[in-house]
Amino acid sequence: MRHGVRPDIPEWRDLEGHWLSGLPSVANDRRVSKFRLQSREHGDACETVVMRPRPTRGTVCISTQVGCGVGCTFCATGRMGLVRQLSATEILEQVLIAKMEVHNWSRHTNHPIHLRNVVLMGMGEPLHNHEAVGDAIEFLIADRGFGFSPRHITLSTVGVPEKMVAMAKRFPRLRIALSLHAAQSDLRRQLVPRATNDLEVLRKSICHINSLDEDSPVWIEYALLSGINDREEDAQHLIDFCRGLRVEINLIPYNNTSHANQLVSLQHDHVKRFSNKERFQAPDRESAQRFAMALRNAGIFTTLRNTLGDSIQAACGQLIVG
Repeated sequence: MRHGVRPDIPEWRDLEGHWLSGLPSVANDRRVSKFRLQSREHGDACETVVMRPRPTRGTVCISTQVGCGVGCTFCATGRMGLVRQLSATEILEQVLIAKMEVHNWSRHTNHPIHLRNVVLMGMGEPLHNHEAVGDAIEFLIADRGFGFSPRHITLSTVGVPEKMVAMAKRFPRLRIALSLHAAQSDLRRQLVPRATNDLEVLRKSICHINSLDEDSPVWIEYALLSGINDREEDAQHLIDFCRGLRVEINLIPYNNTSHANQLVSLQHDHVKRFSNKERFQAPDRESAQRFAMALRNAGIFTTLRNTLGDSIQAACGQLIVG
C-alpha cells in the first residue's frame, strides 16, 4: 500500500528556496555532479551528489546534517563535527535539485535518464536526525510526494540499533545499510569512535530487521583501508560477524580526504591528529579483490565498488564544507 502525505509533513510548495546553489562541480567522466548548497536562513552549507552509475539511471546522495558528530577517522565530514540538523524540507529539496540535474542530463543525451535511487549517505548520520529523516522518507515514497519505491531508498547508518529497527518497522522494504568498517570491537572504536562498538548488539539489530523483511538483506558497508582492516584475519572477523545473518557486503576502497585539512580548523582535538599527513590509503586492486574473494568463498554476496566522483571530491567519505 502506497503512503499518502500526512498533513504535518512537507508538501511540494515547501520544497524550494531553502538552498542557494550555483553551478555544480562536474567529474572528469561527466557522470557525477556535486552541489554545494548554502542555507538562505542559516548561512551554512552542505553537499549533495548526483550520479549516473548506469546510462539511463540517476542516483542522488543526500545529506541529513551539516557536518557529522560520529567522527569517523577516515571521513572528511567527520572532521567538521556536527554543525546542525537539517529539516525534512531541506533534505527533500536536495532530491528536487537532483531531479532537475538529471533532467538537464537527459536534454544533452540521446536517451531519457531517470532519477531512480535516493541514498541517505551524504553528510551526517541520518539516525541522529531520525524525526526529520522519517518525515522526508514519508514524502519520498508518497503518491503525492516523489513516489519512490522504498526499495530504491537506502538509509546508511553507523549503527543506532533501536532507531535502525524502528525505521525498518515504519518503512517496510526500505533498504538499511550498516557502515561497519571493522568487525573487531577495538578497531571499530578507533575507526568509528562515536558509534556503538558492541558487535553483538549490532548483530541482533540486523537479525531483527531480517525478521521484518524476508526479501531484502541488510547491506554492510566496509571502507577498505590498506594495512588496517583489509588483512586476511579482518576478512575472517567479518565472515564471523555475518554468519547466520541475511546480509550483502559493499566494499568501498578508501577515498583520499587530505583536502579536508585545508577546509576545517585545526583547533579541535578530533582534527589535530590529521594535520601532519594523511594516515590512510586504499589497498591496491589485487588486495581488494583478494579480500572480496574471501568473503565470496564464504558464501556472502559481495560487491567491490568502483569509485565515482573522486576527481571533484564527491566520492564516499570526501564531502566537506569549510
